[in-house]
Amino acid sequence: MNFKKYLSTLSVSLLFLFTLSCSSFIKGNDLGWLNVYEGENSRSHVYRLVKDIDINGKVLTRGTSVRVIIVTDSDWLKVYAYRAAGNPLRDDRFLALYLFQSDFPNGKFERAYFQKEFSKVFVKK
Repeated sequence: MNFKKYLSTLSVSLLFLFTLSCSSFIKGNDLGWLNVYEGENSRSHVYRLVKDIDINGKVLTRGTSVRVIIVTDSDWLKVYAYRAAGNPLRDDRFLALYLFQSDFPNGKFERAYFQKEFSKVFVKK
């Protein structure tokens, strides 16, 4: 019984490490750096929208106070916005910024490029 638990834990740990190492073009310190945009407790950073975001007729208007959630995968990065007064688990999320690996210079994540693109949609409140 203990052996099965150990083997299961080891398998999950290896899968997690493998996924971290292969799942994103954003590596190491840059992942932690991106988390700063969300805030330590996902409720601390508030931004103001610089432009309207329209998703299927639902609109977050320019000037709305929002918080962000950043999601990455093997070749893309998405920044979702939701109303600052809202609940990140229940409220509508609006895809505000979508960058592919190929959008970045030389296909590598660069902080300066991300900041430039982020500032086209959001400004720190």
